[in-house]
Amino acid sequence: MREAFLRWSSKNGGNKNKMLAHLYYHLPTDEQELEKRQKREVYYTLGAKHIGQIIDIKPERFEHSTCVSGISRSESHKYSESNGYHGSNGTYRIGYPEIHLSLLLVIKLRNHPHVRIDIRSKALEINNRQKVTEAFISALKDKLLNQSIEIEFLGKDLDENFGIVDFSILKI
Repeated sequence: MREAFLRWSSKNGGNKNKMLAHLYYHLPTDEQELEKRQKREVYYTLGAKHIGQIIDIKPERFEHSTCVSGISRSESHKYSESNGYHGSNGTYRIGYPEIHLSLLLVIKLRNHPHVRIDIRSKALEINNRQKVTEAFISALKDKLLNQSIEIEFLGKDLDENFGIVDFSILKI
């Protein structure tokens, strides 16, 4: 911050009042902040339904593993000689990574950041498929991109805040 101020002040003759006036001129008013907050809070009413536009469908792969560190040299043989452990110098991965696959539907709502909904299991079930392939993703994109979709707020869950109201749109 100090470096930015020094650059700005040297460019504008060192006038601190001019800098503060410039800064405050670009800050939103209290009314603008309140209006923005109210528009955002509308989306977080339990069971509230909203119309959004589908802007992307993308697969995502997430690997999760557990590590342990601080293993002394005298104890390290237990980890280095056993299957399922990988590492050295006192830090080892325990077991093999868990892989979570998802197929995300990215939806744009007005006055709200993008919403991401995992549709993998439901899309596979509706279309009687076992795997998500490039052809399947391409077919979904051809059908759904730039389409309107109704979603609803399900609650402040860590994994799923929003859900699709009508899953029949996923049928290819």
